[in-house]
Amino acid sequence: MSKGNLKKALEYLESGWSIIPLSSKEKHPLVKWKMFQKELPTTDDLERWWETWPDADVGIVTGAISGLCVVDADNEASVERAELEGYISPIQVKTKRGWHYYFAHPMDGVIRGPRSGVNSGKHWIDCNGLDFRGDGSYVKAPPSSNYSWSIQEGIDIHEDMPVFMDYIKPQASVDTATSEFLGLESIDLSSLAMEGDAKRDIWKETEDYASQFKSKKIPMTGGHGCHDRVFQYLSYAVLIHGVGVELEQIGREFMDKFYEEPLPEHKFKVNLDSVREKEMRNHPERFDMEGNYIPRDQGDADVAFTLDVEEEKKEDEYIIKPLTVADADALIEEAASFKYLIEPWLRKGSITQIFGYSGHGKSMFCQHAMYHLAVGRDMGAYEVEKPANVLYFDWENGRATIGNMLNRFRNSFGSTDKFKMWTPFISQKEINLNDQKGLMEFQKWVVQVNPDVVVIDTVRSAFSGLEESKAESWARMNSILLKLRNAGFAVIWLHHSNKPSESGLGREAGSTNQLTVVETQMRVTQVYEDKSTAHQNAGLVAADVAEREGNCVFQRFRKQIPHNATITVVMELRYGKVREWSDLMERVMYVGFARDEHDNSIVVTSRSPKQKAEWYYENNRTLDNIADSLHRPIRTIREWVGE
Repeated sequence: MSKGNLKKALEYLESGWSIIPLSSKEKHPLVKWKMFQKELPTTDDLERWWETWPDADVGIVTGAISGLCVVDADNEASVERAELEGYISPIQVKTKRGWHYYFAHPMDGVIRGPRSGVNSGKHWIDCNGLDFRGDGSYVKAPPSSNYSWSIQEGIDIHEDMPVFMDYIKPQASVDTATSEFLGLESIDLSSLAMEGDAKRDIWKETEDYASQFKSKKIPMTGGHGCHDRVFQYLSYAVLIHGVGVELEQIGREFMDKFYEEPLPEHKFKVNLDSVREKEMRNHPERFDMEGNYIPRDQGDADVAFTLDVEEEKKEDEYIIKPLTVADADALIEEAASFKYLIEPWLRKGSITQIFGYSGHGKSMFCQHAMYHLAVGRDMGAYEVEKPANVLYFDWENGRATIGNMLNRFRNSFGSTDKFKMWTPFISQKEINLNDQKGLMEFQKWVVQVNPDVVVIDTVRSAFSGLEESKAESWARMNSILLKLRNAGFAVIWLHHSNKPSESGLGREAGSTNQLTVVETQMRVTQVYEDKSTAHQNAGLVAADVAEREGNCVFQRFRKQIPHNATITVVMELRYGKVREWSDLMERVMYVGFARDEHDNSIVVTSRSPKQKAEWYYENNRTLDNIADSLHRPIRTIREWVGE
């Protein structure tokens, strides 16, 4: 007989959990267990079962009978999704394949299970490997083989267990089922809570919860998550009050206000130490060389932000699974699913930065590219496979400018309903992404429009008050972009360059402090035929480009447009940071914009490497010569020319 398993089973039973024996090999119950969903077994039942099956594993019947809800994450992706949705508990079990996260059942009479809220009108998260164990379910528990407890220091498994919150699937006004890749349910920007609002939010949330009790205070017993609430409050409060005596004082005020009795002193100290350590680990820039916390005033708090507390809280308990060569094929296959929207520089699920000096045409280029994408037309060398939905956020242009642009696009490239714009003058609510209300309005637009591409033009206008010289100011923007990208959107953000210096053109503003995960970076610089105009506007001189490229780009483009059209703007597109270089990318490309006599737009570009190879081949160059000229492998050249 496994005395250890029986002993633990008896302990669980004594604590009020319904226990059943499970097969150690197949994990199924060894007894008819339906009755134990409504009543507890007896001590005699457990002793008889383990006498019959001495090697049986321990099972806990979840739901109201045991007062338990368990979130079951069986793989790395499901663990990440559980963290994203806030289903990480300080009380966990390491399983053979993943983790069990334990929560207290709300005990509100609602049946939750076997998947969350199936009988309560709720939904569960659509994620492979992420399951819910509630009413009508069970879980294997330690000391069963390959199962072990992992409980945060200072946590009492019964008194401090957080209460389970039902998952409600976000509803959009569009049919998201038609989208190939979008996981709109994962777009929740509310977790990017403003530091200035954090104290008020946690305080109000706890106040509302405490109001249900007769004393208007939360009792320390009964699984009300008292320990967890203190941790959350301190995690927000540290951002405003620092890590010293004031943090401790504000924490005690919180407990005095809402708890029938405070946490035991040692547990409160554990919370304080954990929050201080987390702050130093995640934000070393907030400490001086001696480790002293740098005070921050309320003005800083108004524009700063923090990620979801539960997400940070368990960052040290991820399942670590390094990539090896065995993962290569799977990674290549997965990457291939992120198809090009515009080849070779815009993929689904990517972040692209387009930057340039003011007035050099970065918005012009992006607007033309996005409209071509919306109607499904190639833009010169940039190939579009099929039409895609675009949501273009424009903070800078007025009615006349946008109206004329849309009219010209319609007349020049055809009509489409896939190119959608937001501007301040059409919106009832302001969108400032440095403000929580503005962020929620932005989220509403993204979810309801459900685009393939989200464009932010420009970051400086979108994030009012952005301090480009401070790394902290970029963190909020980076988090927003990453959440959009991780949900499958292609994100393009436009940004200004610094003023030019004697050493050359300026870099993108705040370049030394940007932390953004950018897949592709493109610099837009206008080219001028007149040397003095070029210098005055910090542009490039056409003659200098001709000397480098071998011919005049203006003359080249004039040959490609109708005789009644005029070149209005020529710009150089230069790739900067590129995470995934394509054979179809040329480090430097040129784009020309022209107008005909009817004011219709015409776009011409320099040739792509593939187009150059095809042209050389048609003009009887050898494959070796073409490969040398284009600096591409000969196998690539063979593919391009069809040989």
